[in-house]
Amino acid sequence: MMIDWNKYYKTNTDFIQKPYKDITPIDVDDFLNNIVNTSEIKNKAFCNMCGILKQTFGYAVSARYISVNENPYRVEVNRKKIIPTRKKASTQEVYNNSEKQLLLDEMNRRLQNNPTNTCILAIMLEFELGTRRGEILAIKNSDIKNGKLHICRQIIDDYDVSDINNPKLTGYHAVEYTKSDAGDRYIPLTQKAQEYIKQIQRINKETGESYQDFLFVKDGYLINPNKLYNIIKDACNRCINIPIKGTHRIRKTFVSTLVNNGVPITTASRIAGHADERTTIKNYLFDTNDETETNKAILNALGDNPESSVTTTYRNVENKNVTKRDSNIILFPSNKKAENPCFTRISH
Repeated sequence: MMIDWNKYYKTNTDFIQKPYKDITPIDVDDFLNNIVNTSEIKNKAFCNMCGILKQTFGYAVSARYISVNENPYRVEVNRKKIIPTRKKASTQEVYNNSEKQLLLDEMNRRLQNNPTNTCILAIMLEFELGTRRGEILAIKNSDIKNGKLHICRQIIDDYDVSDINNPKLTGYHAVEYTKSDAGDRYIPLTQKAQEYIKQIQRINKETGESYQDFLFVKDGYLINPNKLYNIIKDACNRCINIPIKGTHRIRKTFVSTLVNNGVPITTASRIAGHADERTTIKNYLFDTNDETETNKAILNALGDNPESSVTTTYRNVENKNVTKRDSNIILFPSNKKAENPCFTRISH
């Protein structure tokens, strides 16, 4: 927020120094259009920048500096001048099947060398849960019941904001809420997920690690979320031809895998903890196949594959050669046109 404030707001002193009651919708229009017309701004950055204005006037209403009817906030700009946010390629956003297997193999190798490192198991478990990084590290043993996992808290960062222009990260702690109301959810546990959890619980028992019933603990406290990314980064560098993709890419891989295997988007969105299905569709659906698998799937869909070749012929009931693909066509019986009753000879 401070980056956006300094870049877009602080330079517009005439606008930001106006009292709330003196700002009109036209002033807001002029402010936003000036940004759109004078800077190359992407859609996501524009929405984030507008968020400051929207929340500021929302606060002004709550504090009763202005009434609801006096709220001048609106977005009336030429959106053609805003650079659209392009969806990134699947190769950048998800692990394909071979990359996933290579990464899991590397995690297993590391676990053999360091069998008490539960951070490694957290990464492996993430492929089975698709949670946010702060959610998986905030799991408690009591959240696991009847083959399901209750996601109801998260780890957040602590900042020193005494100097608002230079906030400093000071630590992290768990809170009893999720990113949104939709984040409080239950995730069914796969057999592999249950095995990972039992292995983590066994390691904690053997090493004596414990902190307020949390599953992931190191040296008597919560595991640092940044540690997971550092492990993945190092593992991807060791695996040839795997670009670095953090835990959020694992989450996208999980959601894409659900939908690609027939799970309804509504269900996948709920399991992911999204408040809006549009978020799932726009940002989380990718092709988890590699290029060879994708090309094969396209050809299969078009009926061009070894098992369903157009050169393969069959005999239909009329003893004519047809292709296998043609054999799926349902032929309706031809109806003989009825004779005109006016010209029908009637015998007595």
